[in-house]
Amino acid sequence: MVEMSLAVTKRKVIKEDAHSESEYQVGRVAEVVDQESSGVTRAERAAGRNPACVLFWRNIGPYHLARAAAAQRWLARRDERVVLVELAGREKTRDWRVLDGGDRLEWHTLGPDVDLGHGRAKPHFVQETKALLNQLRPQTVAVAGYNRPEMLCAMKWARRHGATVILMSETKWDDRSRPWWKRIVTSRWLRLVDAVLVSGAASGEYLVALGVPRQKVFRQYGVVDNALFASPRRAPFPKQGDRKLDLPGEYFVACSRLIENRKNLKRLMLAYEAYRSTTKTKPWSLVVCGDGEDRVSLEALVRERGIEGVSMPGFLQVHDLAVCYAGAQCFVHAATNEAWGLVVNEAMAAGLPVLVSRRCGCAYDLVRDGLNGYTFDPNDQTELTRLMCRMSEMDAESRTAMGDASRRIVADWGPDRFAEGLVQAIDSCQAGLP
Repeated sequence: MVEMSLAVTKRKVIKEDAHSESEYQVGRVAEVVDQESSGVTRAERAAGRNPACVLFWRNIGPYHLARAAAAQRWLARRDERVVLVELAGREKTRDWRVLDGGDRLEWHTLGPDVDLGHGRAKPHFVQETKALLNQLRPQTVAVAGYNRPEMLCAMKWARRHGATVILMSETKWDDRSRPWWKRIVTSRWLRLVDAVLVSGAASGEYLVALGVPRQKVFRQYGVVDNALFASPRRAPFPKQGDRKLDLPGEYFVACSRLIENRKNLKRLMLAYEAYRSTTKTKPWSLVVCGDGEDRVSLEALVRERGIEGVSMPGFLQVHDLAVCYAGAQCFVHAATNEAWGLVVNEAMAAGLPVLVSRRCGCAYDLVRDGLNGYTFDPNDQTELTRLMCRMSEMDAESRTAMGDASRRIVADWGPDRFAEGLVQAIDSCQAGLP
């Protein structure tokens, strides 16, 4: 195999005419799906396909790049390539600076200067999605979710042109409340999908319940580049970071977008406040990384209640985040709405024991109670306080053993696991084309 450059290329897509956004509204679900299932066979439509796999994401960060690079290595063995597509060049609460590294990847951004946010798609994004796919004519289209018109456009294009459709999904039943009609709509959209790549058992069971054949469900979507976080604890590598971090001596670390109705951060702060007055040893500090719409209210809570020991350094680039993990004693994730929780992967790769909410999809796959940490009810503040006390009162040797167990467990959940699952999903579909 030819040695690939470490550079990453990024391109802007040229607009072409396409269907308007209105085509993708809920009212037309049944009609669209039926149209995609009619006419010539997929094998006939697939004639002349480019041996490429297009990976669609909202916005690309370091862990997307790690997955894509691994997929490129696996697919290059059979003379196929990966093409990355991101909808927008940035997101407000996750201002990633994507690092050079990984294999050479063709990379397209529909809106380089657009902050995607949580609003509706811009009509020209849908147009550019179709235009780009007409240009690439890929053999496989893999999309991250189905809740945006651009992703649905890509799925429909693939069905029309005989390409394989892979859904990459973390969604599970208890992420959020969904009306009955929305589940019906989702089941219909899933008819466009040939196979799914999920993050955990819970997300797989959710899609099976909505009609995806169990033999078409593959693992593992939710992975990070473990090597980025696996450097020795307190190693002299802060120079690789982008900022000089003022970190305390011993501390719990939490990392998430600061969105209270999903991440449960106020309860974390209150549990920590109770911990400081309860622990039998010198209390650790609490470092909360991330940014989001509720940052001001969380800072106000800390200030008004006079909670000591809390610092909020904001959103950290990947090397700075690794520095923060490396100096911590324990990771805490108290989310009430978390499909998977990649920050848990990161913390475990850094060798930390973890305290993880049972509402996080990863809790069932990655956390072994008493071995590498503990799970807890995110609505039970007292339970979280008790576990924080248990962790800080534990002897250092036992905590180190828990951190080592975290590393061993998450070692099987790296980028190659994503690539292997993606290839298995593709092969299962192509073997069964009519």
